[in-house]
Amino acid sequence: MIVAIVTARGAFGVFVIPMSEEFGWGRGAISISASMGFLFHGLMQPLLGKALDRFGGRRVILVSLTIFELATAALGLTFHILFVIFMFGVIAGTSFSGTSPANTGALIVKWFQRRRATAVGLNGAGVALGGLLIIPWPPT
Repeated sequence: MIVAIVTARGAFGVFVIPMSEEFGWGRGAISISASMGFLFHGLMQPLLGKALDRFGGRRVILVSLTIFELATAALGLTFHILFVIFMFGVIAGTSFSGTSPANTGALIVKWFQRRRATAVGLNGAGVALGGLLIIPWPPT
């Protein structure tokens, strides 16, 4: 799970130049959506961490993954830069907080008694692998 969401989030940078050429938007304008994504991710992290404590990890992660995937799929319908900023910056950035490595790491520590270090290590490896997977497939 963490591999897929980190890959999807990291893939946005690969599409900045093609989106700039396709739609005629400046790279700075496109990059605002990524910046907004990091801003909303940071702002919503404590709230979604509290939701994980209150509602449980499975519910929050499932809802966050669903929202993130819908927002990512909706980017295929892009028609205006404000749509990209809203979908990727606000919606995807917020939903990424529910599945972030910090929250999944906290859940792993709660869930695993034996082999806890292995589980935490696999979570960290998923983050690194997600960032690595997008590199071989830049758009042509």
